[in-house]
Amino acid sequence: MMKTTEASGTGTRHERGYIRIRNYQIHYLMAGSGSHAIFLLHETPLSGFTFVPSLCRLSEHFRVIAVDTPGYGNSTPPIVPLSLEEYAQILSETVLAFGFSRVALAGVHTGAALCLEILRLTAAEIIVGVVLSGVPLMAPALRTSLRELVAARANRADPETILKAWYERAIRWKSAPLDLLIRAFADELHVFDRRDWALSAVLNYDPNPALASCKHPVLLLNGRHDSLIDSDQAVAAEFPHIKLTILEGCEGQLAWSHAESYCRHVSEFLAPLFRESNEPTN
Repeated sequence: MMKTTEASGTGTRHERGYIRIRNYQIHYLMAGSGSHAIFLLHETPLSGFTFVPSLCRLSEHFRVIAVDTPGYGNSTPPIVPLSLEEYAQILSETVLAFGFSRVALAGVHTGAALCLEILRLTAAEIIVGVVLSGVPLMAPALRTSLRELVAARANRADPETILKAWYERAIRWKSAPLDLLIRAFADELHVFDRRDWALSAVLNYDPNPALASCKHPVLLLNGRHDSLIDSDQAVAAEFPHIKLTILEGCEGQLAWSHAESYCRHVSEFLAPLFRESNEPTN
């Protein structure tokens, strides 16, 4: 591993580093200490940096690691687009490579789908629980419209398209803090030629098998006005053992825009699960 240390906007220090998995250098942000860890997985086309406000708060109680998906943030891009399952395999190996005895997962949108697949790929006794925000259990009409969007903007990185992308994000995220909006577009611009690779993977992914086979404690945690809140409500209705918590009056990106509330719910859900995993069995 290669690591450097820097201060976040909150003044809390965190590490930035890389871990090599196959032919990929996987970039991560890490804070906190201990033998247990929470891995945070971002939405497309953003990066682990969008978790920094929560990374610092959660690090008061846990080791916390925000990972850049291959091809996003500062992680090595794949040569060709991958399937959701292929992305998840690389990230499952990433989680295991850190060597923690117990871990939890938390993911947003694409990150939520990746968490579900990592659960299927990783030894059950290692993972204590998972927090999902925006499971992509999409209605067919939404899935079709997003596929059309991806096809319409494929292989276009000219100035007009870039300015249009900025404008469209500013409209969609009109309630987002300006610093988050700027960071989100910086992440998108950094990977503009492949920004939709992971989104295409999600659009070809059915989360139902992973949800149906999941035996881990799951918390669905999302804002009332998140673009995939209907999906989370559908998941909760279909799988009654999965807990749903909706933060009223909140848009998406809770980990940045509503970090205090997000971290409180994550901590209250995961802390007992970590404690239980430490209790001896007879």
